[in-house]
Amino acid sequence: MHTQQKRNERPGRKIGAERRRVARMILRDFYESEQFSNLNRMVQLAMLELCPVQEKACDQEGGVRRLA
Repeated sequence: MHTQQKRNERPGRKIGAERRRVARMILRDFYESEQFSNLNRMVQLAMLELCPVQEKACDQEGGVRRLA
């Protein structure tokens, strides 16, 4: 119950999560482009570390939520 109240008090969390999801999609599309392959290898590795090509299995299910 207390968790539900917190979610209602902070509606911007959903907006932030959606923005992060879209940013990950854009980065994964960029990884497939020629521009990405033209980048320095260290830059490529740093970007891949921040946003891997594949999502983790628990992130793909959608039903799994993190407890804070």
